[in-house]
Amino acid sequence: MQPPDDLDPDRAAWSGKLQFFLSIIGYSVGLGNIWRFPYLCQQNGGGIPLFLIELGIGQKMRLGSLGVWNTIHPWLGGIGISSCVVTFFVALYYNVIITWCFYYLYALLLSSDTVVYFTSLFPYVVLTIFFVRGITLKGASAGLAHMLTPKVEKLLSPKVWLDAATQVFYSFGLAFGSLIAFGSYNTPKNNCVRDVILVSVCNAVTAIYASVVIFAILGFKATIQQSVRKLFLGSLHQWYSYTE
Repeated sequence: MQPPDDLDPDRAAWSGKLQFFLSIIGYSVGLGNIWRFPYLCQQNGGGIPLFLIELGIGQKMRLGSLGVWNTIHPWLGGIGISSCVVTFFVALYYNVIITWCFYYLYALLLSSDTVVYFTSLFPYVVLTIFFVRGITLKGASAGLAHMLTPKVEKLLSPKVWLDAATQVFYSFGLAFGSLIAFGSYNTPKNNCVRDVILVSVCNAVTAIYASVVIFAILGFKATIQQSVRKLFLGSLHQWYSYTE
Protein backbone atom coordinates (compact mmCIF):
# COMPACT_ATOMS: atom_id res chain seq x y z
CA MET A 1 0.00 0.00 0.00
CA GLN A 2 1.48 3.33 -1.06
CA PRO A 3 0.87 6.39 1.12
CA PRO A 4 -0.64 9.47 -0.56
CA ASP A 5 1.81 11.94 -2.05
CA ASP A 6 0.45 14.89 -0.10
CA LEU A 7 1.27 13.69 3.41
CA ASP A 8 1.01 16.48 5.97
CA PRO A 9 4.57 17.12 7.26
CA ASP A 10 3.19 19.25 10.09
CA ARG A 11 0.91 16.54 11.49
CA ALA A 12 1.21 16.23 15.26
CA ALA A 13 3.30 13.35 16.57
CA TRP A 14 3.81 11.52 19.85
CA SER A 15 6.32 13.15 22.18
CA GLY A 16 7.92 9.77 22.76
CA LYS A 17 7.51 6.04 22.36
CA LEU A 18 6.41 5.63 25.97
CA GLN A 19 3.57 8.13 25.52
CA PHE A 20 2.32 6.26 22.45
CA PHE A 21 2.58 2.87 24.13
CA LEU A 22 0.79 3.99 27.29
CA SER A 23 -1.93 5.66 25.22
CA ILE A 24 -2.54 2.43 23.29
CA ILE A 25 -2.51 0.44 26.54
CA GLY A 26 -4.94 2.89 28.11
CA TYR A 27 -7.23 2.57 25.10
CA SER A 28 -7.04 -1.19 24.49
CA VAL A 29 -6.69 -2.43 28.06
CA GLY A 30 -9.75 -1.30 29.94
CA LEU A 31 -13.10 -2.32 31.36
CA GLY A 32 -13.46 -5.05 28.75
CA ASN A 33 -10.59 -6.90 30.41
CA ILE A 34 -11.82 -6.40 33.97
CA TRP A 35 -15.56 -6.51 33.45
CA ARG A 36 -16.40 -8.60 30.38
CA PHE A 37 -13.57 -11.14 30.16
CA PRO A 38 -14.14 -12.65 33.65
CA TYR A 39 -17.87 -12.78 32.89
CA LEU A 40 -17.22 -14.82 29.74
CA CYS A 41 -14.88 -17.10 31.72
CA GLN A 42 -17.66 -17.64 34.22
CA GLN A 43 -20.12 -18.43 31.43
CA ASN A 44 -17.94 -20.67 29.29
CA GLY A 45 -14.94 -21.73 31.37
CA GLY A 46 -11.73 -20.64 30.90
CA GLY A 47 -8.05 -10.16 16.55
CA ILE A 48 -4.48 -9.48 16.44
CA PRO A 49 -4.52 -9.26 12.57
CA LEU A 50 -7.26 -6.60 12.53
CA PHE A 51 -5.42 -4.73 15.25
CA LEU A 52 -2.31 -4.65 13.06
CA ILE A 53 -4.27 -3.56 9.97
CA GLU A 54 -5.89 -0.58 11.69
CA LEU A 55 -2.72 0.60 13.41
CA GLY A 56 -0.63 0.02 10.28
CA ILE A 57 -2.78 1.90 7.75
CA GLY A 58 -3.10 4.86 10.09
CA GLN A 59 0.67 4.96 10.53
CA LYS A 60 1.37 4.48 6.82
CA MET A 61 -1.07 7.08 5.52
CA ARG A 62 -0.90 9.55 8.43
CA LEU A 63 -4.65 10.09 8.31
CA GLY A 64 -7.63 9.51 10.58
CA SER A 65 -10.35 6.92 10.06
CA LEU A 66 -12.43 8.98 7.60
CA GLY A 67 -9.43 10.08 5.55
CA VAL A 68 -7.84 6.63 5.37
CA TRP A 69 -10.82 4.83 3.86
CA ASN A 70 -11.60 7.65 1.45
CA THR A 71 -7.98 7.57 0.26
CA ILE A 72 -7.95 3.80 -0.23
CA HIS A 73 -11.10 4.10 -2.36
CA PRO A 74 -13.93 6.66 -2.35
CA TRP A 75 -16.47 3.84 -2.18
CA LEU A 76 -14.97 2.71 1.14
CA GLY A 77 -15.56 6.07 2.81
CA GLY A 78 -18.67 4.65 4.43
CA ILE A 79 -16.49 2.39 6.61
CA GLY A 80 -15.01 5.43 8.31
CA ILE A 81 -18.45 6.96 8.79
CA SER A 82 -19.80 3.66 10.15
CA SER A 83 -16.98 3.43 12.68
CA CYS A 84 -17.86 6.91 13.95
CA VAL A 85 -21.53 5.93 14.28
CA VAL A 86 -20.63 2.72 16.15
CA THR A 87 -18.32 4.68 18.45
CA PHE A 88 -21.13 7.11 19.24
CA PHE A 89 -23.61 4.42 20.22
CA VAL A 90 -21.08 2.45 22.30
CA ALA A 91 -19.96 5.65 24.02
CA LEU A 92 -23.53 6.32 25.15
CA TYR A 93 -23.39 3.53 27.73
CA TYR A 94 -19.65 2.87 28.03
CA ASN A 95 -18.90 6.39 29.22
CA VAL A 96 -21.49 6.01 31.97
CA ILE A 97 -19.53 3.03 33.34
CA ILE A 98 -16.26 4.93 33.03
CA THR A 99 -17.82 7.87 34.87
CA TRP A 100 -18.67 5.55 37.76
CA CYS A 101 -15.01 4.52 37.87
CA PHE A 102 -13.92 8.15 37.96
CA TYR A 103 -16.43 8.90 40.69
CA TYR A 104 -15.30 6.10 42.96
CA LEU A 105 -11.60 5.76 42.16
CA TYR A 106 -10.02 8.67 40.29
CA ALA A 107 -8.91 12.15 41.36
CA LEU A 108 -8.98 15.36 39.39
CA LEU A 109 -6.01 15.68 37.00
CA LEU A 110 -4.80 18.85 35.33
CA SER A 111 -2.28 18.01 32.58
CA SER A 112 -2.94 15.77 29.58
CA ASP A 113 0.45 14.07 29.96
CA THR A 114 -0.40 13.17 33.53
CA VAL A 115 -3.74 11.79 32.39
CA VAL A 116 -2.01 9.36 30.01
CA TYR A 117 0.31 8.02 32.69
CA PHE A 118 -2.40 7.96 35.35
CA THR A 119 -5.16 6.26 33.34
CA SER A 120 -2.69 3.67 32.02
CA LEU A 121 -0.91 2.73 35.23
CA PHE A 122 -3.33 3.47 38.08
CA PRO A 123 -5.72 0.58 37.21
CA TYR A 124 -2.79 -1.83 37.64
CA VAL A 125 -2.12 -0.37 41.10
CA VAL A 126 -5.76 -0.90 42.06
CA LEU A 127 -5.76 -4.43 40.59
CA THR A 128 -2.62 -5.31 42.52
CA ILE A 129 -4.17 -4.10 45.79
CA PHE A 130 -7.28 -6.18 45.11
CA PHE A 131 -5.09 -9.13 44.07
CA VAL A 132 -3.11 -9.15 47.32
CA ARG A 133 -6.29 -8.86 49.34
CA GLY A 134 -8.28 -11.30 47.22
CA ILE A 135 -5.89 -14.25 47.33
CA THR A 136 -5.74 -14.05 51.12
CA LEU A 137 -9.51 -14.44 51.51
CA LYS A 138 -11.11 -17.67 52.61
CA GLY A 139 -12.38 -19.61 49.61
CA ALA A 140 -10.19 -17.79 47.06
CA SER A 141 -8.62 -21.09 45.97
CA ALA A 142 -12.07 -22.49 45.16
CA GLY A 143 -12.78 -19.52 42.93
CA LEU A 144 -9.46 -19.88 41.11
CA ALA A 145 -10.05 -23.61 40.66
CA HIS A 146 -13.39 -22.82 39.06
CA MET A 147 -11.72 -20.27 36.78
CA LEU A 148 -9.03 -22.70 35.63
CA THR A 149 -11.40 -25.61 35.06
CA PRO A 150 -12.30 -25.62 31.34
CA LYS A 151 -15.68 -26.62 30.01
CA VAL A 152 -14.45 -28.35 26.86
CA GLU A 153 -17.95 -29.19 25.66
CA LYS A 154 -18.62 -25.46 25.32
CA LEU A 155 -16.26 -25.36 22.32
CA LEU A 156 -18.98 -27.01 20.28
CA SER A 157 -21.34 -24.11 20.88
CA PRO A 158 -21.31 -21.35 18.21
CA LYS A 159 -22.28 -18.82 20.89
CA VAL A 160 -18.93 -19.31 22.61
CA TRP A 161 -17.04 -18.39 19.45
CA LEU A 162 -19.34 -15.42 18.86
CA ASP A 163 -18.70 -14.21 22.41
CA ALA A 164 -14.96 -14.65 21.88
CA ALA A 165 -15.02 -12.62 18.65
CA THR A 166 -17.06 -9.90 20.32
CA GLN A 167 -14.61 -9.80 23.22
CA VAL A 168 -11.70 -9.30 20.81
CA PHE A 169 -13.42 -6.30 19.22
CA TYR A 170 -14.25 -4.79 22.61
CA SER A 171 -10.90 -5.54 24.19
CA PHE A 172 -8.74 -4.16 21.37
CA GLY A 173 -11.17 -1.39 20.46
CA LEU A 174 -11.37 -2.54 16.84
CA ALA A 175 -13.51 -0.88 14.15
CA PHE A 176 -13.93 2.37 16.11
CA GLY A 177 -11.36 4.32 14.07
CA SER A 178 -9.32 5.19 17.16
CA LEU A 179 -6.45 2.82 16.36
CA ILE A 180 -6.09 4.39 12.92
CA ALA A 181 -5.87 7.80 14.57
CA PHE A 182 -3.29 6.55 17.09
CA GLY A 183 -1.19 5.05 14.33
CA SER A 184 -1.37 8.21 12.22
CA TYR A 185 0.70 10.11 14.80
CA ASN A 186 3.63 7.71 14.34
CA THR A 187 6.27 8.08 11.67
CA PRO A 188 5.67 5.80 8.63
CA LYS A 189 8.83 3.82 9.45
CA ASN A 190 7.75 2.96 12.98
CA ASN A 191 7.74 -0.78 13.73
CA CYS A 192 3.99 -1.18 14.25
CA VAL A 193 4.22 -5.00 14.20
CA ARG A 194 6.28 -4.89 17.39
CA ASP A 195 3.81 -2.45 18.94
CA VAL A 196 0.87 -4.72 18.12
CA ILE A 197 2.57 -7.78 19.64
CA LEU A 198 3.50 -5.93 22.84
CA VAL A 199 0.02 -4.46 23.30
CA SER A 200 -1.65 -7.80 22.52
CA VAL A 201 0.48 -9.62 25.10
CA CYS A 202 -0.18 -6.90 27.67
CA ASN A 203 -3.90 -7.08 26.88
CA ALA A 204 -4.06 -10.84 27.39
CA VAL A 205 -1.98 -10.79 30.58
CA THR A 206 -4.15 -8.02 32.03
CA ALA A 207 -7.35 -9.94 31.25
CA ILE A 208 -6.02 -13.05 33.02
CA TYR A 209 -4.69 -10.99 35.93
CA ALA A 210 -8.05 -9.27 36.39
CA SER A 211 -9.84 -12.63 36.18
CA VAL A 212 -7.69 -13.99 39.01
CA VAL A 213 -8.75 -11.04 41.16
CA ILE A 214 -12.44 -11.40 40.28
CA PHE A 215 -12.61 -15.18 40.76
CA ALA A 216 -10.72 -15.02 44.07
CA ILE A 217 -13.39 -12.64 45.38
CA LEU A 218 -16.19 -14.74 43.88
CA GLY A 219 -14.78 -17.82 45.63
CA PHE A 220 -14.75 -15.94 48.92
CA LYS A 221 -18.31 -14.73 48.35
CA ALA A 222 -19.54 -18.25 47.56
CA THR A 223 -17.80 -19.65 50.65
CA ILE A 224 -19.33 -17.00 52.91
CA GLN A 225 -22.80 -17.52 51.45
CA GLN A 226 -22.46 -21.28 51.95
CA SER A 227 -21.32 -20.76 55.56
CA VAL A 228 -24.20 -18.37 56.23
CA ARG A 229 -26.63 -20.86 54.70
CA LYS A 230 -25.32 -23.68 56.93
CA LEU A 231 -25.51 -21.42 59.97
CA PHE A 232 -29.07 -20.44 59.08
CA LEU A 233 -30.16 -24.05 58.54
CA GLY A 234 -28.49 -25.08 61.80
CA SER A 235 -30.26 -22.33 63.72
CA LEU A 236 -33.53 -23.20 62.04
CA HIS A 237 -33.11 -26.85 63.00
CA GLN A 238 -32.39 -25.90 66.62
CA TRP A 239 -35.47 -23.66 66.67
CA TYR A 240 -37.68 -26.48 65.36
CA SER A 241 -36.18 -28.84 67.94
CA TYR A 242 -36.87 -26.32 70.69
CA THR A 243 -40.49 -25.75 69.61
CA GLU A 244 -41.15 -29.46 69.55
